Order: sequence, then C-alpha cells, then structure tokens
Amino acid sequence: MGAGSVRIHNATDPGQDAVTPRAARLEPQVEAYLVLGSPELPHSDQPTATGPVILAHLGAQRGTAPQATVVHRWSQSTTPPLGGHLAGHLAVRTGHAGPAVPLWIVHVGPAGLHAYALVRADAEWGLFTRITATPVAVGASGVEGLAWLAGVVGAHRLHGPVLDNHNRAWTKAHPGYELEVKYTVTGADPWTLATDLHARIGAGEVAGLMLKPGDGLQKWASTNHLFEITGPPPEAGYVSFAPGDGGRTLIKRKWFTEDARLRREHLDVLRLDLPYEQHVRGVLGLTDMIEHPPFHRYRLDVNAEFTDTGNWFSIICDRVQPAGNARQLRQVEIEYCGTRGIFAPDEHAVGEQFDRLTNWVGQILRHHGAHSEPGHYSKLSFLRDLAGTPN
Repeated sequence: MGAGSVRIHNATDPGQDAVTPRAARLEPQVEAYLVLGSPELPHSDQPTATGPVILAHLGAQRGTAPQATVVHRWSQSTTPPLGGHLAGHLAVRTGHAGPAVPLWIVHVGPAGLHAYALVRADAEWGLFTRITATPVAVGASGVEGLAWLAGVVGAHRLHGPVLDNHNRAWTKAHPGYELEVKYTVTGADPWTLATDLHARIGAGEVAGLMLKPGDGLQKWASTNHLFEITGPPPEAGYVSFAPGDGGRTLIKRKWFTEDARLRREHLDVLRLDLPYEQHVRGVLGLTDMIEHPPFHRYRLDVNAEFTDTGNWFSIICDRVQPAGNARQLRQVEIEYCGTRGIFAPDEHAVGEQFDRLTNWVGQILRHHGAHSEPGHYSKLSFLRDLAGTPN
C-alpha cells in the first residue's frame, strides 16, 4: 500500500467494548476504530508520509459523551491480518519499512471524532487516554478518508510532553494536598476486605469504575517512625520515615492541627545520611517534636479508576500495630490519588465520585459487619491516644 493509504478491517469478536448489545442499539452511540500506523506518526509534521494507516472497526459504543479513559483488549481485534500478530507482538507487518502499531482509538459520533492515545499496554490490553478537547471534523469522505488525521496528530504533538513523560499523563486536583476519609473498623481482616472489594469492582458493581489496569491490588508492609511536630503552629503535623528498597527511605510530611478530610502533604524518597531525629532537626529545621514509638503498618490497596473522568482512587485496607503494644488500629481509607489525562481535573467531579465511592465502601463494610461512620481519625491521633497525650 502507498504512503498515507488506509485499510479497514472489522472486528468479529463481540467483546464488551466492541459490539453494542441489541437492546441498547436505540441508545445514542458512537462508532469505534482502532488506528494503527507507524510509531513515528504521532510525532510527525507530515502525517501522510509515514506509511499506511490501518483502521480496525470495533463496532458501536453506547453513549456519545467523551470518556477520559478507554481500555481495549487486543483479543477483540482478531480479524486477519491483525490476528495473532497484534495479540502477540502489538504490531502488524505492512510491507512498509516498519510495522503498524496501535496508536489511537477514535470514537466517531454525530458531532465529530474524539481520539484516545495509547499510554500503556501489555500482551492482553491497551489503555488509551483522550487527547481531543473538542470533536475533530471527520470530513465528507468519512472516517476512511483520513481528513481527521492531521487534527489528531496535531493534538498528540501538542500534548506529547504530558502524554509521553514519566508520569504517563497523570494530573491531580488539589496538588500538594491529600483528600481522604477513613472508616475505623473491628473484626474483619484487611485481606478479606480488600479481596472482596477488588472482586466487586472487577465485576462492575460500581457503574463506570474499573480496576486500575495492571495495578488493581497492591500489598504494602513497613515499619514507620513518626515524629509529631508541635510547633511553631504553621508547621504542626508530623514527619514519618519508612525504610524502603536500596537504602532509600520514604519521608512523609503532613501539616494539620486537627484530623480532616483535606490535609497538606509532601512525599520524598531519599537516601539519608543522618538518623531520623537529626534529619528532622538539621535538614527540616524543626525542633519542637515528640518521637512516638515505631509501628508496623500492613496494608492492601485496591486501586480503581472512573473511566469517564480518569479519577483514580485507592481503597486502603490497613492494620497498624505499635511496637511493644498489643493494640491495633484497623481502618479502611478511601483516598483520591490523581486523575489520568491531559486536561485539568474537575474538582466537583472528584468530590462527587469520592463521596459516591465512600458510601459504597460503607455498604460493603456493613455486609462484613465491620461498618463505622466515615471519619478522619489519623494514625497520629491513635498514637496520641495510646500515650495519653491530648489531641
């Protein structure tokens, strides 16, 4: 095929994001295509000179509102010549100088076309994030005419520094602050709660929420050393140290005078040359402190993402036990961790989805007999209570 030419193939596997169920065909919908081409195409100022473009038609998708995130399973693109080549190698040989690789998914609707760029992939799936703020005109010759291609390439080049950097297109509402709520629970162990929450989200129990691709469940265990900062008032809060891999230490700094939904936070991972107390005094310049007994923290994080907004939340099933003390603090925390995408997060949507997820987690905890009212009881307050120190 010549440079800039197009081939269209139709997916035959009725996977969940490929073909709209019969009962939904009267609903508003878009037509979806997987776009393959040269790896150089998204960064080219001459899109038609980089080789063939292959469009794999994925079928109809319900709804016309643009999403933040689209996850596509390569098994839903198994029409020759895509076949096992795509599933096994994420590339199709075209006879051109190089392979055609997955670049975008495009959704074609009444107002035009929205494009989603590939940002993560493995042998089973690809994750695409939206790069078009407004619909791109398709053109009179239809999607196969490629009149839209220059607009999509232009959007990709414009947002490349965000799309292709080390953060992989992550942004955050309330930068520099932690948004979280906590259920303090009794009885149920973290593993039982976390695996049940993981299974329910994976089964689609929360509409529009998916497990974070490739990172749905994490296990953490660490020893934490916490220094309460008592003054001056603008510095009140704590500094904690958790030894990690390769001689590095996670340093967490939080500023607050009372437990709250939104708290200022800063994280560092450093190789330390000084004992922890000396680091607090000499490097951070904080001298008014109380060193609390170290505690062991075991946690399981269920990571989930809303596809319409890209908002990522972690449900943290936590157990804390101070050294030399039989008492434990068990909590389930819901924390907003960031937003996948190149556009500024919608703070109202973050808050609405945060509250919706918090309420749903509360229902699951009731099912396990471990429900409490949502609150903000911190580990610092727990350590103060153990020591008999006023909050």
